Amino acid sequence: YRQPFNTATHWAARSDGGGLLVVDVASGADPHLVLRVFDARGALLRTRRIPYVPVPIQPAVRDSAIGILAEQSLPRDRKPIDGADRSSVFEQIRSQLVVPAHEPPITQLIAGNDGSIWIRGAEHGAGGPIWRIFDRDGVEVGRVHAPARLRVAFADLARILGVEVDDDGVPWIVQLRLVR
Repeated sequence: YRQPFNTATHWAARSDGGGLLVVDVASGADPHLVLRVFDARGALLRTRRIPYVPVPIQPAVRDSAIGILAEQSLPRDRKPIDGADRSSVFEQIRSQLVVPAHEPPITQLIAGNDGSIWIRGAEHGAGGPIWRIFDRDGVEVGRVHAPARLRVAFADLARILGVEVDDDGVPWIVQLRLVR
């Protein structure tokens, strides 16, 4: 199963080929992200420590993730697998799922065309995920809520461009202008 609460390293290449961004999660007593910016030759240009506030994973969020994975595991006709009922599939997934104490502080990383750095946090409530926006030096310059279903493909300090798939599976191109 795909682990929905993944804290793996995130990376993003600059669209002009000018470098690479890498973000790692450091949890524990002093939780923070470690942002590293490399040039096109692989030389480290800068490292930034970005603090974050850990958000505990609520049982309802965990159970929702398990439910989604269970539904994806069932055949299209929704009949039980090899005689197993839904609750046994649910329990099997629960036993294999790695659930950390806190939600991942980063779920996507975008290298903006203007050198900006975009870090998408976990989704909290109806407002959708919060994107933290940094300038090319790694200094935070703002935050923005974006629709939860929006998959960002392009960003700079003026706009976000991405695709949002509606309930019928239809993809829509979405452009959001940023106002300061």
